[in-house]
Amino acid sequence: ALSRAPLANLARLDLSLNRIQDAGVLALTQADWLPSLRELRLRNNGLTDAAAQALAACPGLSRLRVLDLSVNGID
Repeated sequence: ALSRAPLANLARLDLSLNRIQDAGVLALTQADWLPSLRELRLRNNGLTDAAAQALAACPGLSRLRVLDLSVNGID
């Protein structure tokens, strides 16, 4: 649902403490509005290395300036 929302001007998104896990991050990387994001906070969501890799490989996040993945299971 979030990946299809009309959020073309969204600059900051804080999904911390929402338990979105890796599946939520994978869905998020499909969002059309990602290129507008400058700040993404995903603190304490049960994420693993797979989520970090998906974010790193996502071309829609190339303009991101802040990425908070703290308090997750990422090595």
